[in-house]
Amino acid sequence: MHPCTENGRSINDLPNEILVCVFEYVRQGRTDRDACRHEDWTRPFQICRRWRSVIISTSTLWSDVYLTTNSRWLDLCLSRCADAHINLHCIDSRPPSIDCITSVLPRYARNITGLYIEPHRGWAAPLEHILQVPMPALLSLQIEAFYVGPARVKLEGFIHLQHLRLYDGALQLEDAARLSSLRTLTLRQCHLPFSFREFVDILAAATGLEVLRLDGSLRTLRDCPGGFAKDPSLLRPMITLERLGELRIGRADCALLSHIMPLLDLPHAVLISISSIRSDRGPLHDLSYILPASMPALVSATTSLTFKIRNGVCTVSINADDPTSASSESTLLHAYMPDRGRAGAHAFGHLLDVFASAPISELALEVESLDYYDTDLWAHAFRSCPRLQHLHVSGSYGSPDDVFAGLERASDTRFPSCCPSLATMKIGTSDSPLAASDTTYGSVLRALRKRAAHGAGLESLELYLLGLACVRGTSEEVVAILAPWDRSGESTHGGEL
Repeated sequence: MHPCTENGRSINDLPNEILVCVFEYVRQGRTDRDACRHEDWTRPFQICRRWRSVIISTSTLWSDVYLTTNSRWLDLCLSRCADAHINLHCIDSRPPSIDCITSVLPRYARNITGLYIEPHRGWAAPLEHILQVPMPALLSLQIEAFYVGPARVKLEGFIHLQHLRLYDGALQLEDAARLSSLRTLTLRQCHLPFSFREFVDILAAATGLEVLRLDGSLRTLRDCPGGFAKDPSLLRPMITLERLGELRIGRADCALLSHIMPLLDLPHAVLISISSIRSDRGPLHDLSYILPASMPALVSATTSLTFKIRNGVCTVSINADDPTSASSESTLLHAYMPDRGRAGAHAFGHLLDVFASAPISELALEVESLDYYDTDLWAHAFRSCPRLQHLHVSGSYGSPDDVFAGLERASDTRFPSCCPSLATMKIGTSDSPLAASDTTYGSVLRALRKRAAHGAGLESLELYLLGLACVRGTSEEVVAILAPWDRSGESTHGGEL
């Protein structure tokens, strides 16, 4: 008896289109390794003749083919695809025979549009033979060569390749022209036999590139021992990548980044992530060297900016309110940088210049020492963020004097409405309260009173000072609390706040 539905009708009354949707759902729910086992997929054949007929005659159910040691099964799967596109997966732990590859694959190579290889031990020779089969329709190639050592990949047989993802592999130098026609390029821990100048030329020619991910590969450029270019001087025009929307660079030397990034104009990039490694050649001192020369789309969408330095590591995070962005919240930069000195303050100032046209409503600074973040820098910060609504400043050392002095200076007669929407400020934290000098209370009061005179009072101010409980309230409430402490630093009422 056939299984029945709740209304008493047989499942065999379902139209073929619904059966295909069910089979497709079951097929997609399998893991890749489960799908490699052909007996798992042949089980539905055994239910009834109709199911077998539907499965065999539906080419889309055979669009993902898994290369195994069984040449008859491989031939059968590929033949079921008819003229449909084929995604070929090579992830079996046992490598197929060379005869299986050379006798079966060439007959169906014209339909293979995706090739995904995760080779295991013993795959070196089969992998080489697979890549020697011309696949003129191939659009996407992914190779994870963790188990066989560096894989030497040549691309001349893939004339329409658009997406290349290569992990632990090596690219032949003659493939440089093919790289320039890609839309997506991901290279992780790959050996690049190009010179620095040749790599820059590849970037300049990659006009169709939409996604670029380079993780731990730039350091392998031929004339960049230890990740540092021997001859970085490049007298060339700016490299504009019009279609690039995503750029990720990881584990690259700051020195090498400083020779590449200032050349890049990324007008439509909405996701940029740059991470450097610790270098013996010295830490980063200037953000202008490792950020793209231009990234107007990302800047125009950024509403939140966080600058943090902890244990010599500088992190810049942004939040972009852009529906076209791959991620609304991301880390723009992660680099090694000293904090106790002018380097951090200089980097913060440059970051403000980069995002001066951004609609920033939230700004956060988290550093070890506030000593070099002076009044002029804070005045520049407030003037650079006219839409600022929320400010958070914290540090293990220093006082908040310059923050409020900068706010007062930014709100002078030339900029009476500077940051008119500024509603909340949190200065210091309960774990790291800031020092209070004889001038601290006066700085806070003058800034708050001047803003109140312009009708721009704060809705909430949290001020954490050493030896005092948190001062919290609106502008008027904080002024009333701190007024008795002005000039002396000691309350005229003789009590704690």
